[in-house]
Amino acid sequence: MHEIDQGSEFLGRSSDEEIYLAIALAVAPLGACATSATVTQAPLSAGISQDFQGSFETVREAARASVQSDLPVAIRGVEERGGAYIINYEIGVSAFSWGEVGRVVVTSVDADTTRVTLHNEKRYQVQVTGQGERRLATQLFEAVQRRLQP
Repeated sequence: MHEIDQGSEFLGRSSDEEIYLAIALAVAPLGACATSATVTQAPLSAGISQDFQGSFETVREAARASVQSDLPVAIRGVEERGGAYIINYEIGVSAFSWGEVGRVVVTSVDADTTRVTLHNEKRYQVQVTGQGERRLATQLFEAVQRRLQP
């Protein structure tokens, strides 16, 4: 009976090739990671939006207060660009999540209507845990609506 000597080869590859393959497979998912640049470079309309009845100034303040007090985020910067008020934020790493990055954009639709848009990305795209864009948008829009009520 003949034995087939496969030595240290796996799938017909040498040890060095196996190591490179293992590294490539381990690192490949990291290429799908979101960064703050991923979100800040997206169009201002990216994400989930809701229109609110109120002036730009009133809704902007309600959105700012809501992000600061009602969302589980850390504000990383605020800017005004092209008539839009932008709040950049992140959600830190936890035992169950690699964290998330996002922004809230407030824009005027007309004198009495203002749009609030939340765009959120998980840092690690295959992660199934975390807040998620839909959940954060719902929390934000409910908080803004509460603040706008007389």
